[in-house]
Amino acid sequence: MTAHGRAAREDRRKLVHAATGSLALLLRWLSPPLALGLGLALLVHNIVLFRRWAPSLLRPAPDVGVLMYPVAVLGLILAFPTRPDVAAGAWAVLAIGDGVASPLGRHLGGPRLPWNPDKRWSGTLGFAAIGGLAGALVAWFVAGHGDWTDRLPIAFAAAGVAAIVESAARAGDDNLPVAATAAILFAFGLGAVGGGIPGDVLATLATRVGPAALVAVPLAAISIGLRVTDTQGAAVGGLLLLAAILGGGPGVGAALVAFVVLGTVATRLGGARKRELGVAEPNRGRRGAAHALANAVCGAVAALAVPLAGWPRLVSVAAFATAAGDTLATEVGQLGRARPWSLVSGCRVNVGTPGAVSALGVLAGVAGALAVGTVAVAFGAIRPSMLPAVVGGSVVGTTVESLLAAAGAPLGHHARNLLNTAFGAGAAIALGGTH
Repeated sequence: MTAHGRAAREDRRKLVHAATGSLALLLRWLSPPLALGLGLALLVHNIVLFRRWAPSLLRPAPDVGVLMYPVAVLGLILAFPTRPDVAAGAWAVLAIGDGVASPLGRHLGGPRLPWNPDKRWSGTLGFAAIGGLAGALVAWFVAGHGDWTDRLPIAFAAAGVAAIVESAARAGDDNLPVAATAAILFAFGLGAVGGGIPGDVLATLATRVGPAALVAVPLAAISIGLRVTDTQGAAVGGLLLLAAILGGGPGVGAALVAFVVLGTVATRLGGARKRELGVAEPNRGRRGAAHALANAVCGAVAALAVPLAGWPRLVSVAAFATAAGDTLATEVGQLGRARPWSLVSGCRVNVGTPGAVSALGVLAGVAGALAVGTVAVAFGAIRPSMLPAVVGGSVVGTTVESLLAAAGAPLGHHARNLLNTAFGAGAAIALGGTH
């Protein structure tokens, strides 16, 4: 297929992607069971029927996006059964915002994104503007009350953050994180979580921006000087650290810094042997923007949820601890002399095989999560009694990530890392870490 043909296919595909978002309007009238049925029907359609009636719209196999889109929608419906306006608003951001981003970037042109040269500012800004407008209108329609303009600020905020997440993801990998980001922010703003935003919260956060920036900006610059990150990675990482401190305070920010320090040391440990085995991180271990988003965006968003929605700091700390546990399990586990094994087949596999685990790696992962949690305790972010939940959540998250990789799930490395931190944070709460 020629370049022109591929572009035309992508335009048609994105049109279908956006048009499917009109189904979100049905959530105004559907009961939770019927809404769930709609999500399942969309999943079955994309798995079974889509390739039959629209084979020309499929990308080369494996076409991850065809599966991940309905999975994301189904997740929204399951997450907010009593708040269909939240699910519908986030679905609209995913469908409309993501649907227009690529065509706008292609047809309008303009400067490319510094952290992802495959995408342009015109597409990302179009995602934020059009996706935000669509999200506000759809959420208002499904709610059936109020003034739709009241939803514009949170809708634009949700679409803006989701656009940044989409800009760092690969095609097909972006549906789940885009939907999750939009849903979280819609939930906060529309009062589905924690009773909404108190009137004085934004003023309080404004007073914290200066002190948080005095910490985040120098550390971002230091990370470039020490070759921990590249320039784009430092910029995105600095913003995530700013969010962590702004929402969660010094303790949550310290947990994020602890993850970065531990991950850097583990990545550089045994560099010669890793290069010999062909498993060393590219770019001499310097992390980029996509890596920063995949590992820290869940924790940073959860930190902002502390003042905005009353979430416990444990969620953010557990997300960063899970990222540390996963990184140390991989980087240290590769240095073991014994061959790792696959959680799916139970057989020994070569070092570097996706999803492979080893005793050394498991111990290193537990130690990394415990270290991050201990730092958070030392800075007063969580209580010592929460450490078992932090470590347990990390083990759950890294195990899920290993199973997905070993089973050959159609997800890229960054998408698995994002899910890994989300599962780790959720598991920490489920393990009773708030008590």
